[in-house]
Amino acid sequence: MAISTLARIAIAVLDICMSKPILKVILSTLALLLGSCQSNKIVSIDFSDGTFKGEVDEEGAKNGKGAYLWYDGSSYKGDFLKDERHGVGSFTWANGEKYVGEYLEGERTGEGSYFWPDGSSYEGYFLKGSRHGEGVFTSSDGTTYQGEWLNDQQHGKGVLVFADGRRIQGLWKNGKIMTSPAMLPPKAEKPILIVEEIPQETFDPITSKSEPESEALQGKPTEGTISPLMPNDAKQAPPPIPPTSKALTDAPAFDLNSKPADKEISNPIEADSQSTASKSANKSPVGISEPSESTVWTGTVEEAEIEFTTELINGLDTVRVKKSNEPFTGTMRILNRSGSLQGSVNLENGLLHGEEVFYESDGSVSEKNVWENGRLVK
Repeated sequence: MAISTLARIAIAVLDICMSKPILKVILSTLALLLGSCQSNKIVSIDFSDGTFKGEVDEEGAKNGKGAYLWYDGSSYKGDFLKDERHGVGSFTWANGEKYVGEYLEGERTGEGSYFWPDGSSYEGYFLKGSRHGEGVFTSSDGTTYQGEWLNDQQHGKGVLVFADGRRIQGLWKNGKIMTSPAMLPPKAEKPILIVEEIPQETFDPITSKSEPESEALQGKPTEGTISPLMPNDAKQAPPPIPPTSKALTDAPAFDLNSKPADKEISNPIEADSQSTASKSANKSPVGISEPSESTVWTGTVEEAEIEFTTELINGLDTVRVKKSNEPFTGTMRILNRSGSLQGSVNLENGLLHGEEVFYESDGSVSEKNVWENGRLVK
């Protein structure tokens, strides 16, 4: 009541002194200051669970700057609007957890930082109290995740960096890494190109082939105009027959449709004895790969990251071996650090193909997906 009276007095004095410029400026400022005091009042209110001290509006609702102290030791200091935390504020829980950032209608929404007593922290965006959007989480052991979040979990593109420098970059879904590591295929053996013994044969067509033939022709009279081939007639002699060592002339045969893991280089000398029918029977139809045997790799995500890499080809994640850069075909079993099975996925020519299964810590199936040539079917 006293504040309202002072405001009215200031306005009345202002009307009287309108003709005096200096007094007009001073009194106008005073009137504005006194008039603004009518909107919010600073009060202290005790509630059943704590105490509020700060600004309230004409209806008594918390509005403006204020602090709320709970009896359990928790506290909030910051902005209020219509009895709700709204604006920028700091909330500290009794157990030591703390949030500093933006609020919207009583919930953490916008940009902010959250701190845990063990030294872990999150800096990024929130939506209705949950981590949502871009953000960085740093654990107490130094491991960090930087990327996208949804409903408090890693979801979307992100990078996980361990304290020792190892890193995993890929796509995440509901807190789990979806990008599958590549597997290491078996190495290929070099072909043997050494011929230990060359057959002791003469390839002089004049001395070994033509001369006996000439003698036979000379011993038997012939009719017509055909003349016998003489040993010294080099112009009419057939060309020399070159050596037929396939180990030196033929390249090893490769089945282009076979998978890198099943590809073998055969001994060129032994390959000479294979029949054409056998090669035709083993040839796969064009565009279809049929592995001769299934390859199974088992290890942790960290081990797989060391041996394999993932490359985006035609919009599809393709798993390749780091050393050979060949796509992998087979089954991949991912273990957690305790050695329990965490997930299993099948790959065909480096692409997800078949079932993808995720397991809980008790061994039960938590999620199952079906892929076909790198695309999610269901």
